[in-house]
Amino acid sequence: MKSMESGNISTIGQLVKSVYIDISGLSEYAKFQRMYVNDRIAFVYDCLPDLGNTLAPYQEEILGYFDSGYSKVAVRGPHGLGKTALAAVLVHHSVLTAEADAKVPTTASAWRQLEKFLWPEIRKMAKLLQWSSIGRNAYDRRTEMLTMSIKLNDGLVEAFAVASDDHNTIEGAHAVSMFYVLDEAKAIPRPTWDAIEGAFSNAGAKVLGETNVGEYGVDGEGVFIRDRDSNVNLLSSDIVPSSVESYIGDQSGVMGSNGQGNRGSKRGSEYSNGEPSVISGDSVYADGDKGTSDISKGSILQGNRYSDVLRGTAIPPRSSVQRSQNSSRTTIAHNHSLTALNREVRSAGIVSTVYEARALAISTPGVPSGQFYDIHMRKPGFEDWLARHVTIDEAIDAGRVSGLWVAQRAKQWGETSSVYQNRALGEFADNTEEGVIPLSWIVRAQNKWKEWKKSGMSAVHGKKTLGVDVARAGDDKTVIAVRDGCLVQNLHVFSKLPTTATTGHVKVRSEGRYIQIETDGGLGAAVYDNLREQSVPLLRPITVGGSTHWRDKSKQLRFDDVRSAMWWNMRELLDPENGEELMLPPVEELKIDLSSPSWEMISDGVVKVEAKKSIRQRIGRSTDYGDACCLAFWNTGSGGGVVV
Repeated sequence: MKSMESGNISTIGQLVKSVYIDISGLSEYAKFQRMYVNDRIAFVYDCLPDLGNTLAPYQEEILGYFDSGYSKVAVRGPHGLGKTALAAVLVHHSVLTAEADAKVPTTASAWRQLEKFLWPEIRKMAKLLQWSSIGRNAYDRRTEMLTMSIKLNDGLVEAFAVASDDHNTIEGAHAVSMFYVLDEAKAIPRPTWDAIEGAFSNAGAKVLGETNVGEYGVDGEGVFIRDRDSNVNLLSSDIVPSSVESYIGDQSGVMGSNGQGNRGSKRGSEYSNGEPSVISGDSVYADGDKGTSDISKGSILQGNRYSDVLRGTAIPPRSSVQRSQNSSRTTIAHNHSLTALNREVRSAGIVSTVYEARALAISTPGVPSGQFYDIHMRKPGFEDWLARHVTIDEAIDAGRVSGLWVAQRAKQWGETSSVYQNRALGEFADNTEEGVIPLSWIVRAQNKWKEWKKSGMSAVHGKKTLGVDVARAGDDKTVIAVRDGCLVQNLHVFSKLPTTATTGHVKVRSEGRYIQIETDGGLGAAVYDNLREQSVPLLRPITVGGSTHWRDKSKQLRFDDVRSAMWWNMRELLDPENGEELMLPPVEELKIDLSSPSWEMISDGVVKVEAKKSIRQRIGRSTDYGDACCLAFWNTGSGGGVVV
């Protein structure tokens, strides 16, 4: 018998590989498909080595999201970070690892983006593929790698371009495996997003078939797979129990059958008595503390990094059965996973093909509106999307964007301009020039908050307040901004609370602080009344729709109402030239809120800030986070804001 320490099989990943190769009897290309279907990172390093040599850390991280089981990923960032290259990699991976029915629709906000950028990148990437590692010939230029599509397996596997305004075509695409690529997604219309969401409705649904696989597991002889009818071993790997113990026992254990993937407690030595022990939970812990795995995230037997491990597969890799033409031995082909085998194969001999749907949305940001924006703001209903902002610093560190270019664009466009914020920083910013607060000022204040936290969160002296913006209805949030001098320590956010509960949250944080609460409308006033009835001190009601005599720092501007004055006051406090050095928590919603409102001069020297209703229509929600901070920095006594 062989030992894992003998050098022939050194890791559990190699064990799984050796078992898989022994039983498959498949072509090199089929072996490639089994090996890389759930390992996009390894696909790059092994099959696109030129790209692998220059792969940025954030690019690897994004590929890993899909390897780890995330099905919807949205990525925003500045120009030049390699978003389109990522999309091209995923297109090739999807078509080359698809064993049967698969579609990869690609769309963009404009047809030109597909024609001039995405598909040329896909065609260029095809020339970099290392076909010897893939196990098949290069794409046929006449029948497979076409100008705006890739067609394999007589068209059953296809990647193709489709206009984003043709949502009916997108909705009509059906396959067992779907992977959607949305390039420059910021301006893709909502009907297209809705059509794509429809494909996820049957993700996880199954098409049933039959198999002869019976039991599988680990016994005193090693790994076994038995035929359901004859009970004879289809495979028995001669791994000694002491070697199995180090991987299947003790730290790793054998999973329970409760479907939760709980860590087992039995030692591997308990399986040396020759009795079969089926691995029967939703997870396998394969390498001690290095890695755990969750079948729902497609990473079984994880613990090593790249192709050392068959990610997303188990023993057997999948469960439909075929007979070898020159042997009576039954071999296991690749179309199912460990948990499904345990639940279905052992009990009824039934297997299934599972429908899969995935989506990648990439874009430089634009105005703070649309579904791509909603995803990055984590609006209700989009929690199943993973949103990633690749920062300009990450892109510069990876050598993808020149720091000199960024500095020059700041001079050319201006750091406060929307074009600089969108294209150079990868931030959402309105393209109007009438914004109250430049985004760069807000980012500066949030960076100062990060520095404060990193340095040990020392006490900050100054006026202590709570800015309280009470939710009005629907998806509005109740936000409490906790302020000490120039610092907003934290934002406490609540949804759909009764006024009594909101009163309690304010009261528990009120000691020694002025409570500055908006009382326009019923709910804010009700919370104020509750606090007053409970004799809570230092209450300061603010009627934001009322008039004010406050003027700006220059004493030249007057304001239409208190709300306009509060927002202009926040502008002046954030202006670096005024030296107040505010520190704001790095909350995405706060950044968008403070940078969203516009303003206008309604008469000689009178400023009016954009109404909340108008902002809600434009960005899809109320500016609750921004309002709470503006309230926290408003001085009700003098009619203006002060820090000390």
